Amino acid sequence: MNMLNKIWFSYKNKITQNCTDDFVADTSLAYWQNRLFAASVVYIIPLSLVAIIPGIYIAYITELKWLIVSDIIAMLTILIVAFAPGLSVFVRKILFNSVLYLTSLALLIYLGSFGPGLLYLLGISIFIVLSLDKKYG
Repeated sequence: MNMLNKIWFSYKNKITQNCTDDFVADTSLAYWQNRLFAASVVYIIPLSLVAIIPGIYIAYITELKWLIVSDIIAMLTILIVAFAPGLSVFVRKILFNSVLYLTSLALLIYLGSFGPGLLYLLGISIFIVLSLDKKYG
């Protein structure tokens, strides 16, 4: 196994370990909700890095300073959700869903209703229903 595969394997294992609960039965709905959440966090970090760099650049050119702050806070919160020790899975889910919701609101405020904010809002609504208990959906 080459070095890149080792890094990806350890990255994926660390996030899966942090974002799943070992005390949940493999056949329960909570197990699959946790697996979906962990897989989402695993893939959203590299994909969001691809999007955040040009997004911050464009926000800087168009002088949307608060959108830059919002993007940086969102990225830092997602990194905390993925790697911070001692947080329960439920707290990680709430933080993750909250930061995505607040990001969609920031996009709606700064870019208007024809920007990507509505798409983020739709996506986070579906993700909340799939990743949390039905009382939160």
